[in-house]
Amino acid sequence: PCPHDQSCPITDRNLPCRFAQNVQLSFAQQRTDLRHKGIHSEQFSYVVLKKGSHTTTSQSSRLILPVIKRSRHVICKLCCPNGSLSQVVLTKTKDKDLYKEARKKCWGDTIDIPSKKYEYFNKTEI
Repeated sequence: PCPHDQSCPITDRNLPCRFAQNVQLSFAQQRTDLRHKGIHSEQFSYVVLKKGSHTTTSQSSRLILPVIKRSRHVICKLCCPNGSLSQVVLTKTKDKDLYKEARKKCWGDTIDIPSKKYEYFNKTEI
């Protein structure tokens, strides 16, 4: 779920918040052209509802796209706790611990990144 209570910053994209998950093929799907792969990547979206008031203390950001891994840096596109979108570039030399953590993260995971590293961008740049 979103790390904030504001309106969704990516609603202009015509795509919902989602994440990919590999699933095994059903018996019926195994009879199609997908049978050569054995697994299929499905897109999932979710909504979390809770009765009562919501109190959030988490300052984690959520990955809205898969982490782009390069040889000495990673690029993370995030939905931030303040309700905005940001892109963060973590380098192996300057951000060693965050770099190692980000390389292990998947699409939809949360990651704790200091707010001074955020580089805000337009919704159309995603």
